[in-house]
Amino acid sequence: MAKSATAKKAGTSKMSVALPDDTRARLEALALRMEQTTAECIDQAIAEFIENWEDHLRVVAALAEDEARPVLSGRIERD
Repeated sequence: MAKSATAKKAGTSKMSVALPDDTRARLEALALRMEQTTAECIDQAIAEFIENWEDHLRVVAALAEDEARPVLSGRIERD
């Protein structure tokens, strides 16, 4: 089992998440291999998820605003 964090970092709050048994086992094995706590792995995963989706939604919003952007055009020649 991976090491667990016992001290609470400043500016953090606790959250409980229910995971399927196989997901938890994979997380614990990965944390052990990476020499991190499961909490550190979860924190990184959530941070990456948030960053990716915020970027995606920012791009979608920009496209929806009909802002000027280059449009590629061309013709494909076929033999």
